[in-house]
Amino acid sequence: MDTPSSPATWNTTARVVPLVLALLLSTLGLSTARAQCAAPPLQGTWVNQDPDTGGIVRVDLHYLGGCDDTGSGPSQVSVVLHMWGRCTPTPCDWGERRQPVRDTRPDPFTIVWDFGFERTSTTIGLDHGRLWVRARTQFRDPDRPNLHPDETYWFEKRRR
Repeated sequence: MDTPSSPATWNTTARVVPLVLALLLSTLGLSTARAQCAAPPLQGTWVNQDPDTGGIVRVDLHYLGGCDDTGSGPSQVSVVLHMWGRCTPTPCDWGERRQPVRDTRPDPFTIVWDFGFERTSTTIGLDHGRLWVRARTQFRDPDRPNLHPDETYWFEKRRR
């Protein structure tokens, strides 16, 4: 029988201890990386606080990237933005736009929507838990006046 001081016990211990340490360290590293990769504050579905708005009524925002598939840390990040404007009887689907961003912090960023007859530049940010969208619209027809060239809309996050 092997005793704690026998070479066979040392050999087994020498193999098991590094494996246990490696397992513990990898678990700690994974949990730290996953904590860093929590859902960003801008991510989600946002609805306009003004139900009577004549402008943007809904915003869906999520990120691609941010953490690689293993959760081991940051990777290239793109924001994916989908918007809807006021139309009757159902909102007008503006479609989806993607844009690389520096990271998932709620720093303002701008995405341009080109509808052919008009071009709308939207800047999106976060203020005290509310999403804001500043929309600047320019019509292509020089004879058509820009009635609302610069508007800011405020949104609340839709709870599931």
